[in-house]
Amino acid sequence: MNKTALYALMLALLVPLVSYFIVKGLSDRAIQMPPRYYPDSVITKTVDGKLRTDTLWHQLPEISMTNHLGQKVGWKDMMKDSAGKIIVADFFFTHCPTICPGITRNMHWLQESVKNSERVGDRTADYVQFLSFSIDPERDSVSQLKKWADRFQVNPQNWWLLTG
Repeated sequence: MNKTALYALMLALLVPLVSYFIVKGLSDRAIQMPPRYYPDSVITKTVDGKLRTDTLWHQLPEISMTNHLGQKVGWKDMMKDSAGKIIVADFFFTHCPTICPGITRNMHWLQESVKNSERVGDRTADYVQFLSFSIDPERDSVSQLKKWADRFQVNPQNWWLLTG
């Protein structure tokens, strides 16, 4: 076998092999799970003579937002007020010309459907909390949210539009 054929054979074997390891190395670093998806710790304790294991997950820091009524609302307060309720959340912005009005109409339809006592019972609306988070806090002021709420007949007892 001459030198040219030997070099061609080596090149034909080495290029795919080296390429594989480069791509594999880059992809391992590119797609890593954020560390917050893993539990912070796991604790084990004895309750009523039985060994119980509990997983402690990352806790969110306090987040303060403003609802469409102009009230400052903290994340922890919001979760405390919504304890035991089903939370239905969406994301929108009031200057959105395409999908946001449709999503908000669907949320309004859901809000109305849980008030229909013939379909879902008398107090179902008490067990559902709707939260709509603005993704454009610079333009979605409280007055803009209030206009949006009026446009879509938002009931503030169980639906908040939030910005901040």
